[in-house]
Amino acid sequence: MDHHVGVAGAGDQSSVLRYLLIGSAIVLLGTATGGSVNPARQFGPAVASGRLDLLWVYMLAPLVGAGISAAILNRVHKRREVLTHRLCGTHPNGSPL
Repeated sequence: MDHHVGVAGAGDQSSVLRYLLIGSAIVLLGTATGGSVNPARQFGPAVASGRLDLLWVYMLAPLVGAGISAAILNRVHKRREVLTHRLCGTHPNGSPL
């Protein structure tokens, strides 16, 4: 039994896509950023070197990307009722299953 939480049937494809996107970002941005596409990884060297002029991009871009992704996900996916009583092992009225 598979106990991974995620999109059903999208495990292998989403992993491949994720690795391709990260690899592409490193290849395309490697000469400009040294291959750093992680805001936490970029923060320390930027502060230590005193080059804070483009640090805002590394801090703001993930937030903007997450907001855009959330907006797209909310438009694409249907809203479904969460049946929390089933997680607790009860019927909607509170009686045991």
